[in-house]
Amino acid sequence: MSDINVRVRANRSTGELEVEGPAEIVKEWWEKLWPVMSESAPTTTAATKQPRLLAASNTPLPDVFGEYYHEFRSDITDVDRVLIAGAFVQSRDPDRVFTTKNANQVLLDQNIKLVNASQGVRRLLSMKRAFGVSDGRFRVSSTGFEHLNSLKVNQ
Repeated sequence: MSDINVRVRANRSTGELEVEGPAEIVKEWWEKLWPVMSESAPTTTAATKQPRLLAASNTPLPDVFGEYYHEFRSDITDVDRVLIAGAFVQSRDPDRVFTTKNANQVLLDQNIKLVNASQGVRRLLSMKRAFGVSDGRFRVSSTGFEHLNSLKVNQ
């Protein structure tokens, strides 16, 4: 009986925990890890109250894209608009990526219409302000974040 393996899986909103082995070892690890996961489990209210951070800087992002967008100068190009939207979407995404569609959608929600969002992303890639993570998914690079900081109204 002592060589029976027990498997426990949990999720706690992708905090995940998987323990497998003899029952006494699984019980020991469960008692150590589950309380920690329970304490650090994200809740909807806690997630909305904590400001998200823009990678490569310690600037907290507002919860609403329009507030974030107003931090930047008004004389920016469509490519810069895509970069701003991409950084905002990326900060909200669990995988820290953005897509052309998501970036364009947050801009459209603010009634900002781009001539060609796909072309904007291609330009960001060629300028090394973003890079491809997987098919159709991108991430703002450190060069991109430096450029974003240079575009802010109050530097």
